[in-house]
Amino acid sequence: MTYREELIKYLKNTFGNLDAEYSSETHIQSTLFSNAIELSKSNNRNERVLSIILYHQSSIEYMKQLIIYSNFLVKLLVYPYEMKFKKIKDDDSFATVLRAFENHVNFTGKSSLISKIRELNLLRNKISHHMFLEDFESFSILDTENINRLFEEIFEKVNSGFRDLINKIKKTKEKEELILLMR
Repeated sequence: MTYREELIKYLKNTFGNLDAEYSSETHIQSTLFSNAIELSKSNNRNERVLSIILYHQSSIEYMKQLIIYSNFLVKLLVYPYEMKFKKIKDDDSFATVLRAFENHVNFTGKSSLISKIRELNLLRNKISHHMFLEDFESFSILDTENINRLFEEIFEKVNSGFRDLINKIKKTKEKEELILLMR
């Protein structure tokens, strides 16, 4: 498929095709996210730890999805010029995804979202490294006390980012060059 054909495909069914580019299994991410939220409310230390690991993975997936939307917006903004982006791979590390995420289009709350994701990553690192120490049993549930708040803040900022990018995409699709392309 040529660049132009691909762009037309995305213009005609923007969100369905962008989500399909991200993953054909989006329900898995929703399930992981729901499980993470439920486990984070537990009084069981192990379930809370698991919730952090699951939510950390969900935050990586959210960043990948926002990158795809950002890339599409940039393609629309620069049209008729072509813009190619390196595709994020499923096995890319957290640092690789975060670096790519930081270097893409801005949207409402992006810097705050990055800050919250970094906070989650620090907590996950602390817990993950502590798991291999002899005194893991002494790891306090208090160390995971505010994870619900952190999860909610990240989720709220991700949704705000999607709304902002979707609005920018809708507005940009009204460019005369893009309207002509879709005909």
